[in-house]
Amino acid sequence: MFKYLKEIVSRQLFAFLLGVFISYLSWSLSENLTIFSTFLFFAYFIINQRALLFNMLLGYYLFSSRGLLFGTANYFENDYIAIIIWFSAAFITSSLWILIWSPLKKKRLYLFPILLILLIIPPVGFISWVNPIISSAILFPKLGFLGIILYILFIYILLIMSSRKRDLTQFIIVTTVLISTIALSHQYVKSSNNQITLHPINSNLIYKNKAIDFMGDYRRQKKLLSIVNKSPYNTILLHENALGNFNQNNMMIWKNIDKNKTILAGATIINKEIGGYDNALMEITHNSNKVIYKQRVPVPITMWRPWNEQGANAYPFQTPTIGYKGNRVGVFICYEQLLSYPYLFTMINHPNYIIGVSNLWWIKDKSIRKIQLRSMKLWGLLFNTPSISSTNL
Repeated sequence: MFKYLKEIVSRQLFAFLLGVFISYLSWSLSENLTIFSTFLFFAYFIINQRALLFNMLLGYYLFSSRGLLFGTANYFENDYIAIIIWFSAAFITSSLWILIWSPLKKKRLYLFPILLILLIIPPVGFISWVNPIISSAILFPKLGFLGIILYILFIYILLIMSSRKRDLTQFIIVTTVLISTIALSHQYVKSSNNQITLHPINSNLIYKNKAIDFMGDYRRQKKLLSIVNKSPYNTILLHENALGNFNQNNMMIWKNIDKNKTILAGATIINKEIGGYDNALMEITHNSNKVIYKQRVPVPITMWRPWNEQGANAYPFQTPTIGYKGNRVGVFICYEQLLSYPYLFTMINHPNYIIGVSNLWWIKDKSIRKIQLRSMKLWGLLFNTPSISSTNL
């Protein structure tokens, strides 16, 4: 009996560690190696035990989102809250795979498209990071939605070939060699940035966790104003919340911006009509300021708390693109850069380019920023859409 239990535990642990390894290959190394996340889809079809599949997925999602654990612990200054949030997100996403999975192999083929859709759309789409479907950008760059369809067909073709040969070991070897060859030989295709008129500025300004810091906010914005006015560029992109809690005092500071300059910068806007606040992107010139984008998907629980009027407001079905200087532009504020849903919602509207802004002062681990940058690059590659980003680390 003890030997039997030991064997079960060993197999489950191996599945968990395999998921961690796939996550490491896919999201901690080069962009090309992101294609290894495709193994999760193959695992969905190949693994015949629900518990093994679940543990593999849990390992993948927990390791990929480890930055959430460290960052949330730093932000809340509470390790228990951080562990609950981190584990819950990975558990819910992994559980969705298991709910869709079927013991019948043929049924899994029919259910697979449903799994893909549910991983992308709300509500699970609001917490589902590192979706393997982004691998379609590696295999079929610049083909957009057609590239996603061809990627799914690629998976089906390999599975059909394996079912005919009825040799699982041969299938795994051939698939591994094929994907490895593609990943190692693939030339990363870059989109042209010629149509982008914005110049991003990254920073490393210091913020406080929760305390109201009027003097700190004043110093940060004076420093940014100085950087902007000294810049040789006339249109500049600044990070999320660069303008702080935007009010009359902030307006007085930014009236000193050079007359020939325009900035796009993140700000917190108190919403007096519906309560709470909007995490927004503003356009600022010498004599004007206006909100041009409100974050569609703020971070659940830490920012977006529908049960609390003091939290951030969400606009998940609004503003897929904005108009800026004759271009259609997709905007992604911080957390939105990690999800598939905002990108696909934006790409339906054919933006000329996409921009991302983040304020990651609270993150000790660098993995979240790496995933943000990779996601923007790969989604941009898939839809042949150039991208730029500004971050405060």
